[in-house]
Amino acid sequence: MTTFCVGDPSKDTLVMVHGYAGSGALYYKAMAGLAENFYLLIIDIIGMGTSSRPKWTIKNSDDADSYFMDVFEKWRLANDNLTNFFVAAHS
Repeated sequence: MTTFCVGDPSKDTLVMVHGYAGSGALYYKAMAGLAENFYLLIIDIIGMGTSSRPKWTIKNSDDADSYFMDVFEKWRLANDNLTNFFVAAHS
């Protein structure tokens, strides 16, 4: 996943996740206002936006949920084992 960071890292962290077939650019107009109160981590989920596009082999929605949660957990761990954050999601 690709991550865009906006704001002051000493503030509470807000992870922003776009919906299916979208990108972090969805939050463009909200970034400045939110960055006044939060450190923003805006992600492009795997296969969308500016992220890599792996071969899709998922056959059903349960597998898709598991796949995206696994990818998100790997991302969280790779970002200094990120804890204590808020999530804003679309879709």
